[in-house]
Amino acid sequence: MLNAKKPLPFPEPTLSDADKKAMEEIGKQIQRAQLLNELSEIKRLEPIYEKRQQFVRKIPKFWITAMLRHAGLALDLKNEEDQRVLQSLVDIAVQRNQTEPRVYNLEFTFSQNPFFEDRILRKKYEFNESSTRKKESADREGFKWTMLDFDWDDDVKALPCKINWKPGKNLSKKYAKVVDEDGDIDELGSFFNWFESDGDAFDIYSQPAAIKMADELSFITGDNGSETTLSRSSTPPDIPHPPAPVVQIPGPLKYVYITFINSGHHTVTVSWEVSSGPTSATQTIQVPPRSEEFYPFEAGKEYELSFKKKRYNPYKEK
Repeated sequence: MLNAKKPLPFPEPTLSDADKKAMEEIGKQIQRAQLLNELSEIKRLEPIYEKRQQFVRKIPKFWITAMLRHAGLALDLKNEEDQRVLQSLVDIAVQRNQTEPRVYNLEFTFSQNPFFEDRILRKKYEFNESSTRKKESADREGFKWTMLDFDWDDDVKALPCKINWKPGKNLSKKYAKVVDEDGDIDELGSFFNWFESDGDAFDIYSQPAAIKMADELSFITGDNGSETTLSRSSTPPDIPHPPAPVVQIPGPLKYVYITFINSGHHTVTVSWEVSSGPTSATQTIQVPPRSEEFYPFEAGKEYELSFKKKRYNPYKEK
């Protein structure tokens, strides 16, 4: 998203109203094709993922290994007792919503463990279909134009999952979540607070699913490109939620644009480019939940970056 016009070394091009209307129509057709491709791919891959899931179940401690090697999840698995419980995790299943396949529940299956009685914990995400979408008729490919308005934050509600803890083993109480003065969760505490909480403060829903939809076995070999790669005997690093970062823009450049895109649960890659020369630089900083924006910055000044808790929707019109 561009918030300001970058200066050009030539006159600005102009478009007629008819040109703009034609471009908008083409843009909608592109969004329609992209969404249909995504939904078709979900359907085609389901039986293949199921076949791979059957194989993964045979690998001892696969899921705790994969989660500790995932850059985002490792940050929420900081205490040893959470890790002990997750050593009994034998499967994670993604159960897609029939009306809106981009929404899904996550089902965690455990073997017997000393912490809770449940064999299955389900984190459910409820899709609230708008009345406008319900009324619209789908075309022959099952597409509705209102499907482009789908937004996880507005249309999906995370529901709490009750855990039947054994006496003296309630990790959600022992490692309680930390809430700030505005009522937002600042620290998750035990990973199992995610199940029992009404909501999903750190967008954890996307991360187990991301492992399943990527090359799962790469999380065993360590070839997953994750920024946090741990050996099987390692424990995750104790990385606290950092304050908003301060970035020093190099001077004496006149125009600098900085792009920050969250590549994990807490990690954002920050890069800047210069409009009047080839100079560029990239650095990695730690910030709270994901964001994707494009902002203009002035050279030689420091900027404190803040991030909204918003899930980027590539299909929604800007």
